[in-house]
Amino acid sequence: MVDRKTKYCNWSHIKDFQYCIDNNLEKEAFDPDNGFYLNRDIDIYFNNGDLTWDDNGIILFADNLSKDEKDKFKNSNSNMNKEFLTPERLVYLEFHQKKIFNQK
Repeated sequence: MVDRKTKYCNWSHIKDFQYCIDNNLEKEAFDPDNGFYLNRDIDIYFNNGDLTWDDNGIILFADNLSKDEKDKFKNSNSNMNKEFLTPERLVYLEFHQKKIFNQK
């Protein structure tokens, strides 16, 4: 969905699965729109709140990332493919942008 790679990818919840379960949001936990298919490197940074995407699919970096870390992603195609930014996913992405991204 980001770098067009299919090898070594994970299905990554946008709104954390455990958060959904703990807050009685089971429908959201299993909603296919609550996820992105990401390569492992991007997935780790996304889950840790070190990167996200804006509503246009442009990658955003947390303040705590070094220039080298940012450059690692800038040198690959790290913007989200806009066809995957459906209105339903944008709702989950807004949660990620406000509650998970850049919280360290």
